[in-house]
Formats: sequence, C-alpha cells, structure tokens
Amino acid sequence: MQGSIRWWGRKHRVHHRHVDTDKDPYNATRGFWYSHMGWMIMKQDPRHLGQVTDMQDFEDNQCVVFQNKYYLPIAIFSGVILPTLIAGFGWGDWFGGYFYAACAKIFFCHHSTFFINSLAHSDFLAALQPYGDSTTAHDSILCSFLTFGEGYHNFHHEFPGDYRNAIRWYQYDPTKWAILGLEAIGLAYNLNRLHETVIEHNKVNMEKKNHEEELAKIKVKLYELEKTDKTLP
Repeated sequence: MQGSIRWWGRKHRVHHRHVDTDKDPYNATRGFWYSHMGWMIMKQDPRHLGQVTDMQDFEDNQCVVFQNKYYLPIAIFSGVILPTLIAGFGWGDWFGGYFYAACAKIFFCHHSTFFINSLAHSDFLAALQPYGDSTTAHDSILCSFLTFGEGYHNFHHEFPGDYRNAIRWYQYDPTKWAILGLEAIGLAYNLNRLHETVIEHNKVNMEKKNHEEELAKIKVKLYELEKTDKTLP
C-alpha cells in the first residue's frame, strides 16, 4: 500500500538527483515532519512534480509494468483482504485480521518506511555521516532497526549504485541479506558492489575533515585561554 514499483522508483530517483533542494519530493531541509509525511498531504512544489528521470529499465520490466497497471487491486487484495481471510478462516478472528493484520500493519509499515526520509535525514540520536556530508543523510542504528536496514542511509546516498546499505557483516540489514538470498537462487544478478578502496577513501576523508574541525575548535579555545592565562607558554 505504498504505491506501485514504478511510482515509488520514480520518486526515489528524483529524490537522489535533487536531494535537499526544492525539487526533492521529500526535502529534509523543510523539516522532520515534512520529509516524514507532510510531502504527501501538503501542496507539492510544482518544480519537482514534472521532473524527468530515466525510467526505461522499469518500462522494459514486465513484472513492474504489470504491477503498475493493476496496482490498486493487487494492493487491496494482498494488503487488506488476504490477511483478513487468513485470520478469519485460520482461527476465526475476522476483526483481528482486518484491524491488526491489515490496518495496523499498514500503519506501522508506512511510518517505518517514512523514517527513511525523515529520521535517516537528520542527526537525531547521534546519527553519523561516516562516508560524506554532501547531503543530510545519516547512518543510524536505531533507524536501521525501524527500516529493515535502510537506516545506514549515509552510505546509500554517497554510493547509491551499491545494492547494500550496511556493508559490515555485523550491521543489521535484512534487505541486503534478502537480495543475497535471491542472488543465490538465481532470482537476482549483476549486483553492484562498490570496491572497498573507494569506500575506505571516503571514510578516511571524512575522519580527516572531522579531526580538522575539532582541531580548529581547540585552537580557538586555546587562543582565548592564552589571552587570559599569562602562565601559558
């Protein structure tokens, strides 16, 4: 119930191309609640509504085309009717199937997904930018648990061509593990894995930049101290 593959994919590509600008559909610079869900209920900026992005690979994919054409009946059946039927026929809980397995599930899944645009684009709860600060995207362990691995968003924005979000084996990224499983049985192929040297280059550069900023702050404090404490050399 979050839009067709084609609809969602187009929005995501426009977001990456124009991230943190007025042309970004989920522009995080407009505030947490706008990027979380305000963009869906507030008047959209006409400058990004007509943004053109290459969707030919989607058009050539028959699965994507079919799901986009029949999105509404597929979404209603799989998201609402099916869980209601399973709970109803399975253990006689029709109301539970509808209100919990369908409606509550949709509500919580939606807001978990929305955190990718809001929480992952803020520095809330000590979120980090280990690979670059060209965007508002951050890495957050908390957000990772809420979004099935998408919380490692700084990596995703700095290296959008890589299929992974979390690159270490111990980092929580079930989406990556699912894709690897699909690759193992032949349902996914040609996965893009950025070379470790490129990743390490960005990481070291950010560490250097952070150290330089800290050093600059310390130098300012030291200068102020020297003006008041004449005993310092």
